[in-house]
Amino acid sequence: MGLELKHGDKENPLHKELDKEQIQQEKLYTKRIEDDNNMRTQFSDRAFKITTGWIIILALFIATQVINAPTCFVQLCEVKFSSIVVSMSSMALGYWYLVGKGLFD
Repeated sequence: MGLELKHGDKENPLHKELDKEQIQQEKLYTKRIEDDNNMRTQFSDRAFKITTGWIIILALFIATQVINAPTCFVQLCEVKFSSIVVSMSSMALGYWYLVGKGLFD
């Protein structure tokens, strides 16, 4: 009885090549996942800043209308004011919903 190389034996040079290839593929896959996570983080930070900016603009707009000072930009009637507030709020929330859906689905 001599020594025989079995199909799954570690001494098999083909097995070593496959191991190296699998390790390289796993490293590439891990790097791709890390890059994907970094891009998602950057995108979500940017989306948060945009949404926060919209909400600040909306709050300033509401404040200028409530103050009712003559030096404010423009005084709108109640119908126009409410339509602008509702549409800007829905835009900000809709944008945030789309960003969240894109990031986590």
